[in-house]
Amino acid sequence: MVELPSTEQRGSDAARKAAYAALLHALPFEASLVNDRHEVVAGTPIANQAGTVCGCPLAAVAASGKPATRVVHAESSGRWLECSVYPTNLAHGGQTRLYLHVVSDVTESRATHRLLERSREHQGALLELLERTHSCESGEQVLREIVDQMSGISWMGLSSGAAAFLAHGDVLRLVYHRRLDPAVVERCARVPFGECFCGRAADPRTATLHGTPRDEHSARFDHVDDRGHVLLPLTEHEETLGVLAFFFPSGQALDPERSQFLDAVARLGSEALNRIQLRSKLLQADRMATVGILAASVAHEVRNPLTYVLFNVETLEAELAKLDGAEAASHPELITADFLAQTHDLREMARDALEGARRIRAIVDDLKIFARQDESERVPVDVNEAAASALRLTANEARFRARIEQDFQELTPVLGSAGRVGQVLLNLVINAAQAIAPGSPSENLVRVRTRQDGDWVNIEVTDSGSGIAPENLPRIFAPFFTTKQAGVGTGLGLAICRDLVVEMGGTIDVESTVGAGTTFRVRLPSLAQTPTTRPPAANVVPERTTGPRPRVLLVDDDIHVSASIARMLRGRFDVVPAGSARAALDLLDGGRGFDAVVSDLMMPNMSGMEFFAELRRTRPELAAQTLFVTGGSRSAEVRDFLERCGRPWLDKPLDSKALLSALAQLTANAG
Repeated sequence: MVELPSTEQRGSDAARKAAYAALLHALPFEASLVNDRHEVVAGTPIANQAGTVCGCPLAAVAASGKPATRVVHAESSGRWLECSVYPTNLAHGGQTRLYLHVVSDVTESRATHRLLERSREHQGALLELLERTHSCESGEQVLREIVDQMSGISWMGLSSGAAAFLAHGDVLRLVYHRRLDPAVVERCARVPFGECFCGRAADPRTATLHGTPRDEHSARFDHVDDRGHVLLPLTEHEETLGVLAFFFPSGQALDPERSQFLDAVARLGSEALNRIQLRSKLLQADRMATVGILAASVAHEVRNPLTYVLFNVETLEAELAKLDGAEAASHPELITADFLAQTHDLREMARDALEGARRIRAIVDDLKIFARQDESERVPVDVNEAAASALRLTANEARFRARIEQDFQELTPVLGSAGRVGQVLLNLVINAAQAIAPGSPSENLVRVRTRQDGDWVNIEVTDSGSGIAPENLPRIFAPFFTTKQAGVGTGLGLAICRDLVVEMGGTIDVESTVGAGTTFRVRLPSLAQTPTTRPPAANVVPERTTGPRPRVLLVDDDIHVSASIARMLRGRFDVVPAGSARAALDLLDGGRGFDAVVSDLMMPNMSGMEFFAELRRTRPELAAQTLFVTGGSRSAEVRDFLERCGRPWLDKPLDSKALLSALAQLTANAG
């Protein structure tokens, strides 16, 4: 109980009130004296206001005679007040007991406390979401986790329904929902961007949307109750990844606290989806790189057997032709209809096999270009050859989609990498083919056009496909950006193309019209024609009819390659095979003389490079008559050697005309 002067000690009512006022004014807090009917005898404004606040503990103190404290809300002012009531020994009017009413404004402290509490709740909910989405393996799983957890947060005030969409191209696909009406699920299974309320939220520039189905949705269902919506676009670098839709009771406003929390949920969901997509694309890119390495390895392994298959079939065809003539001249009685039919069939089979082997060789030659991804040196590159290779390799991809046209002008070489130029053109042609739906190849077109423009080489790859939306054109060269369906492409092709073109001092741009098609234009700096040591193509050298045949030392560790080359050269050259570089040196040490050497580069124990070094040391005249053959998988060391040694070289699988021409030149020089 608060001890104050007695009434008798105070004198008149006026004096008593003055004394009360002076006393209350001297207190270091807001206070008033009130009676048990909440009538203020004296006090400060705030204290006086609190006396009529619902929840004030005055009645309880009057009944118990014990002090009490409560926090109450003053609706008229919007303040939160802490009211403490103490009984005194004072009376008013001789009958009514007075109470000391102490008031503290705790609005700010309460708001701060509540803010801290809500912040802890938000942080806890977001942390749990982060933990639950971090281990997700798919975008569908991410959205499922978010929707399920959000439905359990009571202070969000969500109703039971929710929906989650993933973006596929320019369409939202419904991947998860809670308590949606079957008619809504069917209608909203696929929502194009910009259509209806959810499609509008797919615009990456859209902030959180909220509204009601009656106001915002193009699809309406009479049996579905109205409800409030909040739509969260999930984006990354202005690309829409998905949309979350949560439902609120109809007419409920979205306060700033919940809006901020939902924005945080959207950012978390966007980052989780982007992480999964990035991981998926990196894995796919890694698989593609592995496939590329494997393809290069397979192509390399195919070259040796393809060489002897080609040479053996060519030799077989020539021998069959000779057989017909020889038998007809010496044994005319054997030339029956059955004999002619059999030899004709054999020659047809040989020609078919030869054509098939040559097609395989063309594919292997094309693959060689795209296997050289580690090339960093800048050398003259034939753009027309690279473009033709790209068209051949993509022929199967395009033949069910479009007609293929090539319009090549004579060009000067560009300074760059054959592998990188080839990769750029291959990507552009594949993209052009994939932009056209299969089914009507006669009505569609993929065209590759090359032109010389002064010191520049221009390349255009045009398709008659669906075109690229204007809003996507600025992002077309961004890494991992793609409008293709999931599983088709990595989104890295055009970004790599741009980087490779820029590295070679060129430019790349795109022009597209929706519904009409797309044209990619590449400009590369050209240079004057640069001579190479590769022997030019020539006609088959005629067989010698007089004089000794040139002797050729053939060094190759593959006995099948050696045997097929020897058979093909028979009648024009005397070929002595050696199964290793060491065996070849032994033959030379034994006094065998030769007019030319054909040596493989990559051999076990002693390589062709080491063999050549020994020839230069001991037999420099024969080193000057050496022709190298290689499987085409050339390391930097091999490429550097071929540049320094100054000797001609041929790629496997060997072309018989090129080999005969090269040997004819070498042996002519020797003679």
